Amino acid sequence: MKGKFVLFIVIATLLSFMSAKYAYCVIDPVLIEFLYYEPCSTCPGARKYYEVYLHNSRVVTEIQADYGDKVVVNWIPFFSDEGLEKVKQYNLSLGDWNSIVVNQETVLLGGDKLVNETYLRQIIDFYLEQYVHDVAVLSVDVSSYNVVIGDIVKVSVTVKNEGDFSETFNLTIYVDSSPINQTLVENLEPDEERLVVFCWNTSFFTEGNYTLTAEAVSLPEENDIADNLCYSGTIEVRSPAKPPSFRHDIKISYVNLPKKVVYLNEEINLTVRIENVGSETEFFSVKVFLNESLLLESSNSILEPNRTLEVSFTLNFSSIAAGKYVLKVLAGPVENEMDTKNNVYTSKIEVKVKNIPAASADDALTDASAVGLLVTAFILGFFETFSPCLIIMLSFIASYTFSSGVEFKEGFARIMIFGAGFVSATAIIGLAFGLILFSVPTLHSYLMLAVCAFAIIFGLHLLGLLKLPSLIQTKPLIRKIARRYVSAYIGIFLLGFIFYFLDPCIAPIFASMASILFSEVFLLGMLIFCIGAMIPFIGIGLFTSSISKITRKVYRYRHIFRGISGLILLGYALYLIFIFVPYLV
Repeated sequence: MKGKFVLFIVIATLLSFMSAKYAYCVIDPVLIEFLYYEPCSTCPGARKYYEVYLHNSRVVTEIQADYGDKVVVNWIPFFSDEGLEKVKQYNLSLGDWNSIVVNQETVLLGGDKLVNETYLRQIIDFYLEQYVHDVAVLSVDVSSYNVVIGDIVKVSVTVKNEGDFSETFNLTIYVDSSPINQTLVENLEPDEERLVVFCWNTSFFTEGNYTLTAEAVSLPEENDIADNLCYSGTIEVRSPAKPPSFRHDIKISYVNLPKKVVYLNEEINLTVRIENVGSETEFFSVKVFLNESLLLESSNSILEPNRTLEVSFTLNFSSIAAGKYVLKVLAGPVENEMDTKNNVYTSKIEVKVKNIPAASADDALTDASAVGLLVTAFILGFFETFSPCLIIMLSFIASYTFSSGVEFKEGFARIMIFGAGFVSATAIIGLAFGLILFSVPTLHSYLMLAVCAFAIIFGLHLLGLLKLPSLIQTKPLIRKIARRYVSAYIGIFLLGFIFYFLDPCIAPIFASMASILFSEVFLLGMLIFCIGAMIPFIGIGLFTSSISKITRKVYRYRHIFRGISGLILLGYALYLIFIFVPYLV
């Protein structure tokens, strides 16, 4: 019976040790919401969507198995009440089934897109890496800073867990450099502050000035150990017959730094408590440094002996580059101060850009949907330029450019310069729309609807179903502009730029529509779009000697070109309305 009892005690002790050792591993898991829907696998046109369902389901299942308790996966039927609420919350369309949402802020669209598993795992790792191990000694306070030999001094040490895990660690107390006490702080929870109190018997010390120091022994994975050490201030130990000395001494007794990982453009409030532990009234200011560069400074303060003062700062990180810094707070020092070690508080702080790891170019290009958008960008760019309106206007320029019988190289160069001016205007329009979309995301849907409305109007006009004023009839204006600018290269460039806005067909509409269509791969999409827009200019430039014949033939079939342009506009407008407009009702 006695042996069984001993065995029970041993097992209980081991379990207790293991629970203490691994308690710090409990973290908030990453939330994965899988808005799933299994489409018909044999229905016409649904095979791609069914493959997306199978692929994304497998990815979610494997991630759950690999990450264990670090990830929680919620399988939510897409067309359930909860699913439709999520569609509205995450600004999805009704075609975005099988989408995956990470921590309610990072959306990986489904629909016809296979989620990139590597990218998804990078996102999960990014969230998990935010968890840190960090303990700090906030303050060391004593019952008196002027004592007689033999007095018992009460020492109060405040420790805090500033990390994300429950921690157990040793707290060591020093008098000057000699350790006099060590205690185990057990199971300190995240954001918990704990007061550790002990008594210092001065009977074994001679007369003199002493400093008490409390040190939290650093954790195995702790990066910020600057705040693991804290000083009490100078304590005078004297004989009963000796009167107290005059002492100048202030100390930082407490600092409230809400977080050590901040993001660009974020503001945090920093509170510093200063205590006068000397015998004289002091005048001083408090400074805040970032990597030894002065960031903020308070006005001069007056503090009487045995009194405390709190100074607050608002730290703005809008103009701070991302990176790791040392934050230092300095109180005073005051004139003739005996001990300045406790005038300083230091801590590491990291400034980050608030985003998740970006998918690599290879990842983006392997996504079938992204490739489709880039192909669309090229097509839109091509038909933006290859319109009867532009070619007819170009014929006027050619008539002035080649009337003097210029050589092929010269003619080709002029056509390319004109095209560069035209495409530069395209890029400006596209970038302007892109800037609006990224700056004010809430306008995305309404801007899209407005562009679609204009596209439908112009599409019907090009098909001959709706009459709009046409700038093609203003030949005298075009001739006047051409005569003025065609003589020099810079003039030809400006001519192309100006004529972009005189294109009565579709140029500006295509550019604005394109910036909305491929916003997921915006910069690359704009580049592909501009390349597509330059292709017709290259073709025209290669046949500069026959430009008049080409113009006459194009003009003869202008109705066909106009009809093709109109159909493309109508097709993409309807595509945007019924597929890409977010679910708003």
